[in-house]
Amino acid sequence: MKTHLLLLITAMLFSTATVFAQGGTTGPLTWNISNGTLTISGNGTMPDYNPFGYNIAPWRAYNFHDIVIENGVTNIGESAFYDCSNLTSISISNTVTNIGMFAFYYCQNLKSVSLPNSIKNIDHCAFGNCTQLTSITLSNTLTSIGNHIFYECYNLTSITIPNSVTSIGESAFYYCVRLTSVTIPNSVINIGKRAFYYCTALPSITIPNSVKTIGKEAFSDCRSLTSITLSNSLTNIDDNVFSDCRSLISITIPNSVKSIGFEAFAWCRNLTSMILSDSLINIRERAIIVCEGLTSITIPNSVISIGEDAFGGCTSLTSIDVESENNIYASENGVLFNKSKTTLIFCPQGKTGTYVIPNSVTSIGDGAFAYCYNLTSIIIPNNVTNIGVSAFACCFGLSSITIPNGVTSIREKTFSVCRNLTSITIPNSVVSIGDAAFESCVNLTSIAIPNSITIIGYFAFGSCHSLTSIEIPNSVTTIGKHAFSDCENLTSLTLSESVKSIGENAFWGCYRLVSVTNLNPVPIAINPNVFLLVNQSACTLKVPVSSVSAYKNAPVWKEFNIVGIDVGIDTIEPEAIKIYPNPTAGELKIEVADQVRNDGELGIKIFDTYGKVLQPYTSPISPKSTLDISHLPTGIYFIKISTATGEVVKKIVKK
Repeated sequence: MKTHLLLLITAMLFSTATVFAQGGTTGPLTWNISNGTLTISGNGTMPDYNPFGYNIAPWRAYNFHDIVIENGVTNIGESAFYDCSNLTSISISNTVTNIGMFAFYYCQNLKSVSLPNSIKNIDHCAFGNCTQLTSITLSNTLTSIGNHIFYECYNLTSITIPNSVTSIGESAFYYCVRLTSVTIPNSVINIGKRAFYYCTALPSITIPNSVKTIGKEAFSDCRSLTSITLSNSLTNIDDNVFSDCRSLISITIPNSVKSIGFEAFAWCRNLTSMILSDSLINIRERAIIVCEGLTSITIPNSVISIGEDAFGGCTSLTSIDVESENNIYASENGVLFNKSKTTLIFCPQGKTGTYVIPNSVTSIGDGAFAYCYNLTSIIIPNNVTNIGVSAFACCFGLSSITIPNGVTSIREKTFSVCRNLTSITIPNSVVSIGDAAFESCVNLTSIAIPNSITIIGYFAFGSCHSLTSIEIPNSVTTIGKHAFSDCENLTSLTLSESVKSIGENAFWGCYRLVSVTNLNPVPIAINPNVFLLVNQSACTLKVPVSSVSAYKNAPVWKEFNIVGIDVGIDTIEPEAIKIYPNPTAGELKIEVADQVRNDGELGIKIFDTYGKVLQPYTSPISPKSTLDISHLPTGIYFIKISTATGEVVKKIVKK
């Protein structure tokens, strides 16, 4: 009993000593904790620490709420007070010149900091994630604000940057969502990327004339920003610098600026006025997209490059005006052209009604009319020979269009999601239909594919829900993957003899398909998922009479309800010509019945399962002929034997 009591008293004394006094040395310095205050004293440099497993700050295991750093200490080491969650106040002597990175990172109860004027450098992330920090007074000898210094200091409301500072680092004030006031002095030369990213309460900003560079996304997602004054020393507005500043109403680009970057002003939805620099050379792709309040813009004489979709999504934009002395671009009726007006580059997406393309135009650029929701009719002149990618994509008001006879290709997504398009005229000059060219044209009821087309691309007519029948002409050799997938009302399909390749899922989801006509005498090899979700056993497959047997033995095709049709020539009864042995190691015997011997010569063609002719052969008709196929690899083949009045196709197996 006495032993237990003695142990308890000893433990209590040790615990009391732990609460009221701890201390030790670190490098040349001494530290002590008393009554919740950590005091660091001595002369020299505080060591750097690592909070994760080794070289941890010696006071890390103890509780304290105040820190006093006395005279003689010259710096605060890396991660010195990392995650000191109870810390509420700091007193730093004027002998300290440097605060190391992560020094006060994640001190979530620290609310206010006043730094002495001796501090010249604050390193990366020094006060990052101090989520209760509302104010900080910076040293007037500070030369730079490092990367991520006040990263996610959610409650910081204002900051005055001293005029000794020349640079603001990357993500310095990232996600300071309650920051309403920031003063940038005329000493700052560089503002790093994402420096003020997502400072959603910041209402205005003045960039002094000393600033020469602003990094990518520096003010992106500053959603309350209504006013921006830019430095006249800037030469470039970098990518996404002011993207999603959705309250911004107007902006004047100073004459020093020569380039506006990718998505620099994207999603500035309330922007109604933008005055471009007279020395501007380059407007990059998507630079001013989804500025829904912008109604007009003037392109200066100096501009020589406008990137793709530079003004996309500006749904109120009705006029792009190019100054008359510009050597690269021109405008007519608010539409952007090249200087000679042979290429239509961009039609503003606020245009309504009918638009007639000038007769001078020979080429329509990529995305030229994309998202022109309110255009109901577009007249294309006969001089046009080229239509770009996505040229008419998402023209919801367009119900019909005629493609002129000089166009040779309908490119990717040209008419995709033209959901009110009911008819289109494709001329015989067109040889290919590109990927997703008519994808999701949900009201397109019919399409006449001309006999000039050779290729139908990936998803070309995918999700055209109103198509009920398709006839593939005799020129088409390739039907791409998903070409007609999800055409849910398609009931009838005709495939020509010329088709040699059908991509995976080409007719996936065409579950109302009840009739397929395949005029190819030789069944080509197709993937099992070509007709996925089609009830093949309830769907009639019509093939040449002479090919019924071949189709009934062909993978995938044999799952249909197969019937023979007369395709225009007399056919030979399968029993009239015998081929054996089958399977064969190399030699085939062909035995001809009496009733077909007066037909001249036998035409013999051997196809692989893809429909490719491997061996053409002719022979005078005789009761028995021999054909050597020993050179062919082991596998399944089809042999077509034809005479002047008929033909028959049979499956053979090479061992």
